Amino acid sequence: MTLSFINRNIFWHGVNPWGEKSHYNCEDWSSDDPLHQGLASSLEGGLIAKQKKFSCNNKFRVLCIEI
Repeated sequence: MTLSFINRNIFWHGVNPWGEKSHYNCEDWSSDDPLHQGLASSLEGGLIAKQKKFSCNNKFRVLCIEI
């Protein structure tokens, strides 16, 4: 696991800062390929504010919100 968010809950979410679907979403959450990337954030400090790209082989929770 990456060291960027040590000791925090990290969630895949796959949306850009404007709440739109990002193309960084691990192939619609079907890939664990380390060459693919998805967006993830800690829930601390705002979901989208501190998002980062991570390789899809990281094991994070998936946060699903219907709007």
